[in-house]
Amino acid sequence: MEEPNILFLIIDSFRSDKFFHKEKTSVTPNIDKLIQRGVYFSQTISSASSSLPAISSLLTGNYPFDSFKQNEKKSEIVESSMFFLKELKKRNYEMYGFIPKILTNLSLEKIFGDNLDSYDDNSTLYDGIGDELIAKMKEKKEKSKWFWYIHLNDIHGPAIFHKDFQHEDFEDVNLGKNQYERMVSLMDKWLGKIFEEIDFEKTLVVISADHGSDVGVFDKEMDRLNLQIRNKKKIPKGKAFDVSHKIISRSPGFLKPMRKILSKSYTKRRENIIENSLEPDLKKLESLQLSPYKKRIMENIILGKSQVFDERFVIPLLFTGYGVNENKIIDKQVRSVDIFPTVFSLVGFSFYEKIHGRTLFPYFNNEDLDELPAYLQSTENFSDEKTDTKVIGIRTSDYKYFRDRDDCMKNVHLYDLHSDPLEEENISENNKNKVNEMERLLAEISLEN
Repeated sequence: MEEPNILFLIIDSFRSDKFFHKEKTSVTPNIDKLIQRGVYFSQTISSASSSLPAISSLLTGNYPFDSFKQNEKKSEIVESSMFFLKELKKRNYEMYGFIPKILTNLSLEKIFGDNLDSYDDNSTLYDGIGDELIAKMKEKKEKSKWFWYIHLNDIHGPAIFHKDFQHEDFEDVNLGKNQYERMVSLMDKWLGKIFEEIDFEKTLVVISADHGSDVGVFDKEMDRLNLQIRNKKKIPKGKAFDVSHKIISRSPGFLKPMRKILSKSYTKRRENIIENSLEPDLKKLESLQLSPYKKRIMENIILGKSQVFDERFVIPLLFTGYGVNENKIIDKQVRSVDIFPTVFSLVGFSFYEKIHGRTLFPYFNNEDLDELPAYLQSTENFSDEKTDTKVIGIRTSDYKYFRDRDDCMKNVHLYDLHSDPLEEENISENNKNKVNEMERLLAEISLEN
């Protein structure tokens, strides 16, 4: 049997409940059509809250502690863990990548070589990327057996147009109740054009996300406040910093350590300015009459906290096209580390590597699998980023547990996901037995490191 093409589409920051859910307000006929002829997992759990560790985990089938490494100069995928991509290359697949510039830090050129294209992180399908992708897709019709990793940033961050261009329908409430959902609607139009160029009988299409997003539940006032906060955080370095940096950078080698001191001093001063400017916004939250859920989201955005709540971790996962013969919606908890083992099963490839992920193929044959807990980690993209809350955790379909990465007695959270799906009430104090049980699950996974 002829081996299929594989289109691996990651849409940055796509929440599962905004991809397919009864309460989503975006208009997505093209995504909906694919769901109707595919297998969709509505409870897929990402491993990390930031793009670089999340993608490293997703592409390798291993959690970030085994697939992602950082030092002062670089963040990248652990090369020895890139089994799946290397195996496709060994099988003579033409390997292509189309990614935002931030992902070039992962050293993916080791796999994709000259076929790795990157674009400005703030670009959308409307900035020429859509036309470029369609042109490249037309070219691939003449090629045999390719793997193409496409990573779109249209709904990343505040989910707005970052360029001078502004779509005339961006404020149309019929396309979604907030900016995030309207961007999903506008993105879907371009996805439809791209899907028209795909031969689904010869191509396995996988659509997912690196992580979720806080902004998907915003109302108009939260949208406005979020944009205001982001603008306050954009403080220019100023002439004093630029002049000092030039002097130090041109100084003799023994003076260059001063550059780090200068940088740290500037960063600290800048953070203090930002924190002081955001104080009124924290106070304003009290007057907005937000639910505990929305208030927590806004506080995290204002304070720059990185937690492991579900809005950042539950992502969509859709398989359609080659090897997918029946429509199913599966609401069992699965994990992003399970994606590539499943891809290999669908195309008929074996693998014997010991990884954290497993194939979900039994679900395609109406069989069941025992649920496995999902490991969660708040890992920043770069080691020098300021993250107020560094946590690790574990999630089952019943409970979410997380705590400080280095101290199991600090920042302890436990949530009953059945009675409290929005994670508004931390019940850890009165449920020590369940905390201990979840800590044991977390320890079992962590010991695999």
